[in-house]
Formats: sequence, C-alpha cells, structure tokens
Amino acid sequence: MTKRKWKQDSGMDVVDPLSDYFVLNAELPQSSIVNNDQLSNEQKAISLIEKYIAVGAQYEVNLSFDTRMDYIKLLHHCQQPQQQQQQQQQQLQNEKQSQPTNPFDLISPSDFVFLFDPVLTEMFRLMRCSYSRFATTTAYRNYVEYVRP
Repeated sequence: MTKRKWKQDSGMDVVDPLSDYFVLNAELPQSSIVNNDQLSNEQKAISLIEKYIAVGAQYEVNLSFDTRMDYIKLLHHCQQPQQQQQQQQQQLQNEKQSQPTNPFDLISPSDFVFLFDPVLTEMFRLMRCSYSRFATTTAYRNYVEYVRP
C-alpha cells in the first residue's frame, strides 16, 4: 500500500523485489503511522522503530540482534539532545568533514519506501517454518475448506 502511495504521490515507479512475498488483503486495517500525512518520512521511521523494533517496544517483533541494532542506532541518533548534536556538528566542521550527522539525511525519499524491508524479510523467514507446521494442522485444513467456494 505504501509503495503504491509513493508511486502515486511522486510519479516514480517503485521496483520492489519483495512484492510477491508481502501481499496483503486491501481490507486489512492500515497503519496510522505510515498513512499519517502530517508526519515526515523521518518521523514515520522513528515512530515505527519505537513501536515495533526498540527493545521493550509495545509490539516488539522478533529480530536478530544485528538487524535490531541497525535500527536502534538510527533511533538513538535522533533522540540525542540538541546541544550534543550541535557539538558533534561543530566538531565535524572543525575536522573539515562535510558528512551529515543525521543518518536520515543520507536516505533519499525513494529509499524510505524500502527502509524496513530487512525487517520484513527476517520476519517472513521466521514465519515460514511456523507456517509450514501450521499448514499440516486440522485447523488449517478446516479453514481452507471454509474459504474455498
């Protein structure tokens, strides 16, 4: 849904290598974070990290340490006090480095669409084994019989 919205808003086509893996019913509830036009891409990313990825998050998902830490680093950078960020920027200027200190500044608007694909891929990988076990249960067979016309 978000990738379609991006295409509609930007006029740019999004080539999504994972589109065949993540097909959701259009009638599912939509994210109040992702679909909030009042939030910037950076604010949406921060909100999603806080809600699903941060340790102890309300809806914390099962991720590897390395994957989780990649996103926690983004979150912690954005939560630094303003004074500390200004000191870091001053230090970088003194060292004549022109790299931006905010990692979100390095992410192009089109790349925000794919920012959480590593999380989706990892969750899909974890669910694959569970699904294959579930598909052999009586409950699943009953469900399939119920939904087939």
